[in-house]
Amino acid sequence: LDAGYWYRNLRQTVHFHTAIQQLTEAGHTTYIESSAHPVLTYSIEETEGAQTITGTLRRGEGTLTRLLTSAAHLHTHGHPV
Repeated sequence: LDAGYWYRNLRQTVHFHTAIQQLTEAGHTTYIESSAHPVLTYSIEETEGAQTITGTLRRGEGTLTRLLTSAAHLHTHGHPV
């Protein structure tokens, strides 16, 4: 990803909900937000059909323990890790 990508990301409309909705309609039900703080997980939870949503890290919890807790969440919901 280069500077042009980030510039376009800031200047153009992002169709996040539409993309998640299309993925869910295609049969995807599990979403992992890989970021320093999972702010988009709430938007994904609002999408009908999305079943398992988790982040990887959280603000103030950027440790291996947090990452493993997120992996455990996936495992307990029937997803191989």
